Amino acid sequence: MEEPSFPQGRAPHVAFFRFLRMNSRKKFNLRLRSGKLVLGERTLVMGVLNITPDSFFDGGKFYAEEQAMEHAVEMERAGADLIDVGAESTRPGAQGISGEAELRSTN
Repeated sequence: MEEPSFPQGRAPHVAFFRFLRMNSRKKFNLRLRSGKLVLGERTLVMGVLNITPDSFFDGGKFYAEEQAMEHAVEMERAGADLIDVGAESTRPGAQGISGEAELRSTN
């Protein structure tokens, strides 16, 4: 959304337009097993947890279940609203895995 131009340089404060943008978002409610997630109400923060042994980002640091759980809790405490759990390596040259194998890794 472009901010409009005003004649003679009389532009209202930029924060006002940010306020309008935030309040004109469409809101969506997603029902989850753990409750409800509201999209569009505010910007959400997503943490990324790689649970592959060969993660190019963290070197497999969270491959063990206990370390993965501890890191997920740390991200939540730091403000993450969602956690994306990556169970398939996407490093260059990595072999793909089936959806079933990825699900087994996350359960």
